[in-house]
Amino acid sequence: MKEMTLKDVQDISLHILKHFHKFCEENGLRYSLAFGTLIGAIRHEGFIPWDDDVDLYMPRADYERLCDIYQDSEDFALFCPKRRNHYLPYTRICEMRQTYVKCDSPQFAKQTGVWIDVFPMDAAADDYRQYLKKALPLWDDYHFIGHDYRRVEARLQTPVGKWLKPLFKAFIKSGFAKINPSFVRMRDETSIVDAVENYDDKVKTLFDATSNHVAELVQFTNTYSIVRNYHPKKMFEEYVLKKFETEQFYCIADYDENLRTIYGDYMQLPPEEERLPGHKMNNYLWK
Repeated sequence: MKEMTLKDVQDISLHILKHFHKFCEENGLRYSLAFGTLIGAIRHEGFIPWDDDVDLYMPRADYERLCDIYQDSEDFALFCPKRRNHYLPYTRICEMRQTYVKCDSPQFAKQTGVWIDVFPMDAAADDYRQYLKKALPLWDDYHFIGHDYRRVEARLQTPVGKWLKPLFKAFIKSGFAKINPSFVRMRDETSIVDAVENYDDKVKTLFDATSNHVAELVQFTNTYSIVRNYHPKKMFEEYVLKKFETEQFYCIADYDENLRTIYGDYMQLPPEEERLPGHKMNNYLWK
């Protein structure tokens, strides 16, 4: 297998995004470029030069419908908690024919290629203090799913780990497992897939669906993400097309307020030493 360049990864990501955009238009689904991808559209009219992924927002109703109606093909496949084929609590659409991504820990139920990430926007309390009171504890659950469990599972796939696996499984069912909160959760959940599905069910019902605010609650870099990813619901009701590389894709009309809430002065370039791909732990390969 040949290693992909950053430009290769961006080109395949754009290929997936074009496919996703076409599918959404054909099925009346709303989406918006998000996070660094949205910054890229506004500041660079394409990828941030050092970025290696694509992020998208979807209102929860559209997100659920996407997971229900999308049909996999030889070229693309959808992985999400509802389908019980993904070890993270959000959705990825993966290229399956040309590429392969070697990850540092398990992420999918089967081998996949380059992907784009889709994050649902869920209801959030109108009182910001009440929002934080209920949302901040989600960090413990997310950290377990996103790091602790997958790190342990990765080690269990090594030759020594496979030999120790029966002993480890017996340990997490015992009373001794209570010395580590992560082990307690692993004992209580039958599998990481159950944990992911339960987390997804939790966040989409955590707050009153009739509230006037939404938040992105399925992907955190740290607790700061919970604090900043809180927005008026109306922000996700109007969309505009913006140039991104050679194409045009949908962005929330109030993109400026969204990006300033999360990043501050997003038009300011970061220091050169910080201009690095965000997924250095992944090895992107051509098949």
